Formats: sequence, C-alpha cells, structure tokens
Amino acid sequence: MEQVAFIKMEGCGNDYLFVDGGLAVPPWEAEAVERLHRRVPALSDRHTGVGGDGVILLTRGERGPVRMRMWNADGSEGLLCLNGLRCAAKAAADLAGAPERFVVETAAGPRPVRIFRDGRGRVHEVEVEAGPPDFRRRAIPAAGGEAELWGERFPMPAGGDLPGYGLSVGNPHLVLWMESEAAVRRAPLAAIGRPLATDPRFPEGVNVHLAARAGDALVTRPWERGAGATRACGSGAVAVFAVARRLGAAPERATVRMPGGEVELREDPDGLRLRGPAREVFRGVWIAPAEPGA
Repeated sequence: MEQVAFIKMEGCGNDYLFVDGGLAVPPWEAEAVERLHRRVPALSDRHTGVGGDGVILLTRGERGPVRMRMWNADGSEGLLCLNGLRCAAKAAADLAGAPERFVVETAAGPRPVRIFRDGRGRVHEVEVEAGPPDFRRRAIPAAGGEAELWGERFPMPAGGDLPGYGLSVGNPHLVLWMESEAAVRRAPLAAIGRPLATDPRFPEGVNVHLAARAGDALVTRPWERGAGATRACGSGAVAVFAVARRLGAAPERATVRMPGGEVELREDPDGLRLRGPAREVFRGVWIAPAEPGA
C-alpha cells in the first residue's frame, strides 16, 4: 500500500488536503501525480477518507516559489480557489521559506500574494490580488445572445425567480441576488445550486452563489461545481463583491460573510483584493488502498 503525506488546511471552513510534490521534497514524477489525481475522491471522502473539499498539489513554480494544482472532491480539476490559494501561500512560507510578497501560480494564471504573521511569527492571514472581474458572457462561458449575463431571471424551485449575474474571476460564477440576509439563509441551496451548476447554459459548469446585502456587509452561501455546498468560496466572495459593486450595493471596502467565516474585499484601481485567514488543521499520512488490478 502507498502512503500519501498531507497537510490539512482551511480558510473560512473551505478545507483542502495539501500534498507536497516538490517544495520540501524531491519533485514528483508525472506518474505519481496521476496516481494522486485518481485517489482524490477517496482522499476527500469525509467518511472513509481524510475528508476535504478537495486536494491541492504543491510544486515549485516557474515565476514564484509555489504552484498549486487543485482537484475538487469529485476528482474534477479546478482552475482557482482563493481560500485554497491563501493556504498554499501559507504552505510556501512554512515549507519553502517564501518571502512576505510573492506569486502563487495557478491554472487560472499567477496571483500575487502578501502574507501576514501573528505575534508568534506564524502566517495567519493572506491577501490575494484577484485582479479585475470579467463580465463578458464568453469568459464564463455561458450560452446566450447578449454580451453579458446580467440580470437574467432564473426560476426558483419553490416558485418565482431571481436575477442572476454571471462573471469570471479566473473561474466561472453565477451570483443570484436576493432581497435580504434572511432570504439567503433560508433558501434551499442544494435545490437551487445543484441543477444550475450543471445547467446546459454553462457548458463548463458554474459556481452558484446566493447573495444579499446585510447592512455594510455582504452575505453569501456557495454551491461549487465539483464540490457542492461548501463552508466558503474565496473566488465566490470576490464575485459577489464585484456584482455588488456594479449594482451599487457595496462600498469600495466590504466584508463578505460566508457560513464558515468572513473575508475582506477592497477595490483598487488595478482590480480587486481579498484578505482572509489561512490555518493549518493537522498533518498526517493516508494509507492508500490498493488500486484495482494492482
């Protein structure tokens, strides 16, 4: 049986299993990466595996100290996860001595980060340059004749409909705007998110977010393609903030609250920035079962 060493980390309750494929160990061969990929669903299973929203492989980057490759809990490959990215930045600092500011390479492109340490010198928060949002329909992508998916009505399971706003922040998002925080909290997330995440209008799938303004803050509940309901979605928080800014429903700085915690968003001339927690939960070794035919 093969052993897989991992670090479980979380940002606002969005938890991933991080595997070192070349930071503090020799670089992995392609065959080892593929074996890990095949085992992602088993590793991520919360009953028979370690449990997590997915697995992130850390390797040396070309421009920066770390590159992250992520898979969702079902084994599908994801482009970007800003909660996972913050944790990848923390791991790069902990395992490879990364400096205060550096670049994390992702499938959606490089993301500059800045790490913040607590009084004991441990990385506890990370700020990410998320860049400008892209509201073009083709960037999501989404079917339809208009240049943007902006304010289109989506029917709800219990009747009525909600306005939807589509955008890409490196990965695709659909924000459904609701009238209040209470409406967001009582809405049947699975009944709304599951069919929309795989709706034919979104040929590559889409992450779905129920969102509303709550005083000076924003609240949201995410349904992620490939993972389902999660405690948080960092790129989703960026998407919700971007939509709220365009709707005139948020100031230039705002807190976005999710079931697992909150992050701070701000709009700068060069794009959006997100700052939030990154925490190591525990380290361990998973004993991988023999693969069929092995």
